Amino acid sequence: IEPLPPELEAISASGVGDVYLAFSGRILGGGAQLFRLDGGLDAKAPTADADEGLGTGEWDARLGLTSEYRFWSATAFGGFGWSYLGDPEWVELNDVVDAYAGVESEPLAGRWIISGWLAGNPEVVDGVGSRSILGLGLRTTGKWRFRLQATAGLTDGSEDFSVLFAVSHGVLTPTVGTRGPRR
Repeated sequence: IEPLPPELEAISASGVGDVYLAFSGRILGGGAQLFRLDGGLDAKAPTADADEGLGTGEWDARLGLTSEYRFWSATAFGGFGWSYLGDPEWVELNDVVDAYAGVESEPLAGRWIISGWLAGNPEVVDGVGSRSILGLGLRTTGKWRFRLQATAGLTDGSEDFSVLFAVSHGVLTPTVGTRGPRR
């Protein structure tokens, strides 16, 4: 078997990625209210091996607001935020604002939630273009939560597609929505 060419070696790397930490709190509403507003702070710790192409080796942070409004058998959600993106040695990244809006179902069969959304932000790297995506998701409720998301890019500055699978455990249900620009 021949070794991979250098330009393909980086995309074949595998390992543990960066760790994301997220904190959020209720500002308005919640409980039996139809509307709620949450504030949040996310941080990405550079725990991945940047030399293997698994991260940038820099800290990122995002400060944002998320809101939701329940109606009939669905919930509309939206939010916006500002992201500080640490600059690795090989590229300068722009700090950007982002926004998203979508709708998700009430739990189907008592556990499954389906969602769809649009999200976007200005260009993170000069000359690459802005990012706009269409996303679809499926998640569960309960202490152990599973999330499957797929997105499709709508602009040249967007990834063509992405897929995310996540597992989480906790007492509180997280807020809906996306978490800002990702690289």
